[in-house]
Amino acid sequence: MGDWNKRDRYLAQVAERLLEGEKSFTLRRSHLVGPSGISRGTIYNHYPQEADLILALCRHRWTRSLEQAELLANEASSPLDAFLLHQCWLLWDQRHHQRFVLQRLMPNPDVLAAGSSQHRDAYTQAHRAHNDAYRQWVSALSEDRAFDRVALVGSYIRGSLIQCDDDERCAEDPALYDQYAYGLCQLMGRSDRRGPSLAQIRDKLAQWREECEPARLRALA
Repeated sequence: MGDWNKRDRYLAQVAERLLEGEKSFTLRRSHLVGPSGISRGTIYNHYPQEADLILALCRHRWTRSLEQAELLANEASSPLDAFLLHQCWLLWDQRHHQRFVLQRLMPNPDVLAAGSSQHRDAYTQAHRAHNDAYRQWVSALSEDRAFDRVALVGSYIRGSLIQCDDDERCAEDPALYDQYAYGLCQLMGRSDRRGPSLAQIRDKLAQWREECEPARLRALA
């Protein structure tokens, strides 16, 4: 299982690079052979179905998302700021790396049904963990506990990720994240809070750029 997990992470990273800047998902298992240096047979054994590649990408995005949320929870001045900065990081990470917006495809019951059993099960488990954490965050932070804002906030997040990709918004524009955080506060009924200041956002953008630079250099090596 250790070798399987290591290969799974590596192939997902290769797939992410191949999808940079794409607006539609045209990637196939065969496209991974040359860039990964792994044989076609090994890749097809790892991903028995084409849909497995999509499911794996979703899992790895959720894993990274939860890891970043934990880091920000330890750094931010309040749980609300941690949540807002986490959503800003997700948007920044997508725009900075020009990642394919998986929200264009998922959730999709047809894609899930087309996956192999191992990847379906892993996807379902990761999806549940991520959704449970998200629901807990939004429910705890919403001012009006009698009104379920989880779906409302989720739709805003999904729509923003897609719209910013369509409009090719600049990843390094602090005003983008200031407006985004403001909208999230309003939807959660927290009009009393503005969220992180522009100065804090600028500092975070600089920090995130610095943190991702070593990984970018390793990928180019």
